[in-house]
Amino acid sequence: METIPGRRERLPKGEDRRQAEMLEHDPPERILIALAELLAEGGYKDTTVEHILKRSVVSRSSFYRIFPNREAALLALLDDFQQGLRGRLAEAAAEGNEWSSRVIAVLRAFL
Repeated sequence: METIPGRRERLPKGEDRRQAEMLEHDPPERILIALAELLAEGGYKDTTVEHILKRSVVSRSSFYRIFPNREAALLALLDDFQQGLRGRLAEAAAEGNEWSSRVIAVLRAFL
């Protein structure tokens, strides 16, 4: 039986389960998670603020309090991705003693 962390209740199934899992995150993170999922499914052009609101379980006023528009949310998502990638590459570059092993480790981390 899967439960919500910190609670004894069972996780719901289907769409309700996804929403319950989404609610474990704070609103800015939920927006970025939802945007990443929607971009993977249909691209930026076909992703509207309404889609993001529905997927992230965030109100319209909360969205616009956090981000001025859809483009700002996309830029925040790209910034998070870039920071994560930069951290993984730095960790990989520190591995090994030889230059060649470091290059291989960085390429593996990048790919």
